[in-house]
Amino acid sequence: MSNDKKFGEKVIVTRPLGVYLKPIVYGILGGLICALLMGILILVVWRIFAYFDWNFHFLYTAIPALLAFVTGFSLGFSDDFGGGWPESKQRYNTSLHTNRVALGAGNSSKSAVPKAQEHFDKGMMLIESQQPLRKAIKEFSKAIKLDPQFAAAYIKRGDALCYLAFGTEYLSIKMLHDAFVDFTVAKRLDPENVRAYISRASCNIVVKDFETAIPELTEAINLDPNSSEAHCERGIALFANNAIEKAISDLSEAIRLDPDNSAAYFYRGRAFQAKGQDTPAKADFTKAKELGWQE
Repeated sequence: MSNDKKFGEKVIVTRPLGVYLKPIVYGILGGLICALLMGILILVVWRIFAYFDWNFHFLYTAIPALLAFVTGFSLGFSDDFGGGWPESKQRYNTSLHTNRVALGAGNSSKSAVPKAQEHFDKGMMLIESQQPLRKAIKEFSKAIKLDPQFAAAYIKRGDALCYLAFGTEYLSIKMLHDAFVDFTVAKRLDPENVRAYISRASCNIVVKDFETAIPELTEAINLDPNSSEAHCERGIALFANNAIEKAISDLSEAIRLDPDNSAAYFYRGRAFQAKGQDTPAKADFTKAKELGWQE
């Protein structure tokens, strides 16, 4: 991510050429390695054929080598472009530092257009049944097309894009930027929607723009002082910005509001660790693990 600019409404996220070349290079390397291994195996087989004076046809070599190359290329290429549900879900939770599945969370906002609401509900159903996220994104997009004022659809599409973004390292910035745009539109349409503020700030935390994320999360807390997630996210941003005491205060408040907030325990543990307080840090790490936190 070092070559990518920070999120901001007047900043365009750039993608270096290496983003496109690296997976192709990995694919070619994977293909060559598999073909080489297959070549060694074929050489052994050829020696056996020669020993018994059997005929050895060229196709015995070419076809397995080609198949090995294609297999290796696919493995190398998909290593960078894969975005399956389980992996992307885990990376989203750990990378954006949230302990709740925002995707499945309900949203009180309803569309005035019945057909748009139908597409939105279908998208939510696809998510809840853990169907491919791209299908859900299409449904949310249809809802938005029918009702451009449907703030909840923008938020859910943004959440889905975030999950996909963390299914792969090198496509993440583009998808994360698209999600950020969706959250920004939702915030404009519904200025009191706390989720839009938290999600925008989470995107900024990922690209290490803490100076932008912290005020946004403060706005979210002002709108909903009882939001454990908003306190947790701000605590994480403060910790990353070396404001350790303030971070501990926010993370402790997040835990008070929601004792099951595993991310708050984990990052408060890191904050205690940074202060050299190993005993409370260990206790927080243990609690976070009990609650299902995964690094």
